[in-house]
Amino acid sequence: MPDDMTPQDSKGSGLGPPSGTGPTDAPGPSEAGAGAPVPSGGNTKEIYDLAPPEPTGKTSAPARGSKVGIPPSGRGGERKGTIDKEKLLHGFDKDADFDRDPEVERARGKGGTGRTQAGSDDGTDEPHEGASFVQHAIGTSKVWLAGGGVILVGAVVAAAVTQKDHPLLSAMLVLYNGFLHTGTGIAAVGVAAVTAGRRLGPIDVSASRMLAGVAALLLLTNCNIVVIGTTNYGGLALGALAYAAVIAWAFRVWGQALVTVIGAHFTFWVIVQVGMELTAAVGRSAATAAAAHR
Repeated sequence: MPDDMTPQDSKGSGLGPPSGTGPTDAPGPSEAGAGAPVPSGGNTKEIYDLAPPEPTGKTSAPARGSKVGIPPSGRGGERKGTIDKEKLLHGFDKDADFDRDPEVERARGKGGTGRTQAGSDDGTDEPHEGASFVQHAIGTSKVWLAGGGVILVGAVVAAAVTQKDHPLLSAMLVLYNGFLHTGTGIAAVGVAAVTAGRRLGPIDVSASRMLAGVAALLLLTNCNIVVIGTTNYGGLALGALAYAAVIAWAFRVWGQALVTVIGAHFTFWVIVQVGMELTAAVGRSAATAAAAHR
């Protein structure tokens, strides 16, 4: 070694490792992997493996049964089915009216926020053709049925108390008239609906509300409220007022519609009463004739 060369110069000169040191720890080309650069001059540097090259040729086909091109949904990447979802027209009213839109009418200033004459809550002031005459306004049919039943029981008891000559027959007659004229009342509401050019609506709602009105009439007429003389004019007047008030409040009808319901119901009531009187007269005539032949 020349005198002017130091050990540091000999380290980088490529002549070999300096004296006093062992073989270098740098891995050879076979250890570093194919294509790994080899440090020149025996420089000991840490060498990392290169990333595997990306395939440039034809890719392998996906495994059979794997989902390709379908984004995962739901938890855990599982795709949930939609067969149990509600249909598009689920809960859709087939009899719904599409002739006019309440929101559009209100926006144009033609509609209101109140109910219609027959209790319609579609947001318009005037009843339109196709809407139900009887609406679900106050209480359910069960509530009205229970209330009407209680009032009818009171009327039966009142008839049995006031009619001392025939208490049982009077009570049965009141019960019979209650159910019979509930039916005639439903027919009267149907007449009013046809007159207004509308559908009747739920029968159970009409029956339960009409039962309450008829029961109120029967209760007051059988309480024997005498105001003038000995005739029950007071009970008849109060019963008629109670009936009209219950019908107007329950069915949400006023004016011409209310007059139509009451007028038609009174007509049917008279027809039934005339039929009953004719039947009784024929029975009495037959009994009189039979007694005369004896």
